[in-house]
Amino acid sequence: MVVLVIAIVASMALLQFGSTRAQFQRQTISRELKSAFERARFDSVKRRAECAAAQATVTVHSDHFILTTYQNQGGILTAFNETTNFSDSVISTNGNITPEVVVSFDQRGEVSATRSAAAIAPVFNICNGSTCSGAGVSTADTVLISRTGTVNLLAGIASGPSFGEPGGSAPVTDSINTNLVISTGEACF
Repeated sequence: MVVLVIAIVASMALLQFGSTRAQFQRQTISRELKSAFERARFDSVKRRAECAAAQATVTVHSDHFILTTYQNQGGILTAFNETTNFSDSVISTNGNITPEVVVSFDQRGEVSATRSAAAIAPVFNICNGSTCSGAGVSTADTVLISRTGTVNLLAGIASGPSFGEPGGSAPVTDSINTNLVISTGEACF
């Protein structure tokens, strides 16, 4: 009888350990994805990346993501890729896990996210297992990026706040500042 009780307690402890390990791995992936977005934003703002070809990106797949940043190597802009692979969790966007989503940041740190050349909301759910269906706070995290580029990490499946277009208007004047320089965006590397 004592051996049976010990076996039951030990099996419950092993099940709990496996669940805790999967949760820890998912949370690590969530933090690494959040960090990759923040690094890409910082890189684009620091270099004042005007054109799309020079913007830092994070390409998110269901089982890995790739951070692409740039460095000036003697006057030549060189891309550097850093890949993070994982197998115990899955990343989904708007319920889809394929195809990949490309998130890029402009010179002001503002975000754009596309899937198959179509704009999507930059909200990523990281879930235990191979799907995000039925995921709750204990089995999922959400990484979302606001329109201005602020990256947030939330517990569970979340959509984040939605903000309308800002109101108001700017005064119109006839005077032109002669010190103003307008960039056409054509002079990208």
